[in-house]
Amino acid sequence: MAETLIFPTGSRIVSGTLTSTASIRILNVDEVSGSFTGTFVGAVFVDNFDVAADLVVSGNMALLGTSSFDGVAQFNANVDIDADLEIQQGRSLRIGNPFPVSAPNPDSPGGSSTPTFQLIGNDVGDSIAWITRFDPNEFGPHLIFGKSRAATINQFDACLDGDSLGGVIWAASDDGDLKTHAASIRARIDGNVTTESIVGAELIFRVAPGVSANDITEAMRIRKNSTLDLFGSEIVSGTMLVLGSSSLADVQVDGDFFHSGSNVGFYTTTPIALQTGVSVDSAGIHAALVALGLITA
Repeated sequence: MAETLIFPTGSRIVSGTLTSTASIRILNVDEVSGSFTGTFVGAVFVDNFDVAADLVVSGNMALLGTSSFDGVAQFNANVDIDADLEIQQGRSLRIGNPFPVSAPNPDSPGGSSTPTFQLIGNDVGDSIAWITRFDPNEFGPHLIFGKSRAATINQFDACLDGDSLGGVIWAASDDGDLKTHAASIRARIDGNVTTESIVGAELIFRVAPGVSANDITEAMRIRKNSTLDLFGSEIVSGTMLVLGSSSLADVQVDGDFFHSGSNVGFYTTTPIALQTGVSVDSAGIHAALVALGLITA
């Protein structure tokens, strides 16, 4: 394919529209003023290109050096980036649609936010984020969240008790917007962080009963000591294995119930060990039932 050299080194663009069916190479173009909107058709190779207004690229584009887009940059074909890609704070990257979709506010159910990164689609392929790792060892890909109390980037002030470390939120359209939290999983600091590399945290699971507006409610919590708290009425139809301490509300067990621990207690009574040597008479049985908390004295 023939190549057209547009704007040699040191050129300055004020305004214009560029159209070429051949490939276009742009060298060291400095655009600092005007209302330029560049429309390129064909392959575009950019070495250094500073655009202070909007840019529309209809053909394939390769960024080979340092380029700056201060306006809205819209790419309607493939973009091959052979350098670092930096999205400035306050700007956004949208894939699939040039128009942003208002997202739920993770800190305020019912509120909205405009994310820096959006993947917007209307089919299976363009609405899936997939992370893969091809590596001949046991390690796999990860999605990692981080939180610092510092207001400065790359400064690491310790988190405090109750700080959210991030989470996953599922939002459902309510015929008006996508702000409503339907379900969520969130990690949260449990206890102030006072020593480096020692952090206590818990996982909080919430679901919306769908009874009133924005009624997302905690359903389960895994505490830092591996205690499991379940809220509401639990129906156990299969096998439920509890190895640590758990706090359960109403539990319905549709099967056998086995207890292999050392102690047991009921109705907030302190758990006690297996009672041995109990007299098999009314007084002995009464004492054992009181000790278990099944009856009062």
